[in-house]
Amino acid sequence: MPQARQSPAGPPKETLDTLGSIGERVREARRKRGLSQEAVAGPWLSKSYISGIERNRIRPSLKALQLVADRLEIPLRDLLSEPAPMSEAPRASALAALTYQLDHASWLLASAQGCQALRLLNETEARYRDQFTELSLYTRYRFYLLRACAQLRLKNTSSAHDDLEVAMPLAQQLADGVEDVERVRNLRGLIYYEQDMPHQALDHHADCLRALHAGHIQDLALQLAIYTNVANDYRALGDLAGAARIFNELLELATGTTSLEQQAGNYWSLSLVSQAREDLDRARLYADQALAILEAARNLTATAEAQVSLADMAIARNDLEEAEQLLQEARQTLPYTGGGLIGSALYERYAALELKRGKLDAAEGYAQKSLTLGTVAYETRATLDAAAQSQVLRTLARTLRTVALVMEGQGRCAEAGTLLARALEVAETTEYVETISEIHFDYAELLRGRGDHAAAGDHYRQAYEHRQRRRGA
Repeated sequence: MPQARQSPAGPPKETLDTLGSIGERVREARRKRGLSQEAVAGPWLSKSYISGIERNRIRPSLKALQLVADRLEIPLRDLLSEPAPMSEAPRASALAALTYQLDHASWLLASAQGCQALRLLNETEARYRDQFTELSLYTRYRFYLLRACAQLRLKNTSSAHDDLEVAMPLAQQLADGVEDVERVRNLRGLIYYEQDMPHQALDHHADCLRALHAGHIQDLALQLAIYTNVANDYRALGDLAGAARIFNELLELATGTTSLEQQAGNYWSLSLVSQAREDLDRARLYADQALAILEAARNLTATAEAQVSLADMAIARNDLEEAEQLLQEARQTLPYTGGGLIGSALYERYAALELKRGKLDAAEGYAQKSLTLGTVAYETRATLDAAAQSQVLRTLARTLRTVALVMEGQGRCAEAGTLLARALEVAETTEYVETISEIHFDYAELLRGRGDHAAAGDHYRQAYEHRQRRRGA
């Protein structure tokens, strides 16, 4: 597989605005006072926001800059450059609004609203088309990256590929843009994964992992995404040992965070209200806070999902004590992730664990909890984008399968058969062929136990065909 490429040195800083000198002044003042970026961020801003200012990637509002000046204990005027000519003021205001629109799109994507994000980005492109070539490299890169993400959420892999083809050369021109290049590479891998090409997906994600191991990727959310994607590629290829190794690396990396998606939602609501009042300075402050909190919530969710996946593998190899410990650890994060879909997956694995132990009553209790959460997610799926809907359907299919196996163990054969048929019906509306294969196999085992060998053979065959399809055979 090709090695991850280093980004070439970027061009001179943009002359569209005075952002560069502000970033340099913030960095110089912070270092003179021996402060960390976290210390300057304080309670209102985030470390990533301060880093973005210093690296010339964020245009700070006056309100945000005042907060930074207060933390640095210097007058605001010491950070400000010479004011832009009056003729440039309207354009500067428009560019600030555009940056806010990109933040809004990022929020929508994180909230599984890919359709709304794509609509917003397309409207933004149309509105600012005449000014696009004047935008900084990073702003243009961010636009195409976000739109590729939105296209992926909607399963529009061809359109996502087109946007990434524009984003990659922009990322390669950015100063200190290695991490930005790997963001594009990571999404390219996801396109192959969506197209049932796990070998090619792994080629791209393995390059990202090498860049991560080389110390080129500092963003925790991106690190977790890369680990998750590599592990999923291995699972799709049937290499459970490789997947388990990567998931364990993810858990070693992940740090405990105590943020809630609801908190992020509250801040974003305040941001929208401020924007409606044309108070863009305050709107940006609230938006930054919302995105920082939401990133922490996503990190927690990635950790919990890795723990549930590892528990799934532990159950498969009959290591039930390890599976229970992993599930208990994942359960502790539910108050911070909001429960919901990850909760449904968690309780479904608990039910599978108790089934292995032969404790049907306990298995039924967990399975019903999973079904309750999964049904709520299923009934509200219309508000989600295509990618999130597929996850909802996959989790519901697995839950229906587990409830059916509990019923079979209780002698409720007719109900079990009905539920397994329903599980297959739901699973087959998704692209998760490994889940379809698993349900066909369980159905085959159930029918073989009843002595219906002909029907069992048909399901064994379909299980094999779906498994081979995912592996590219």
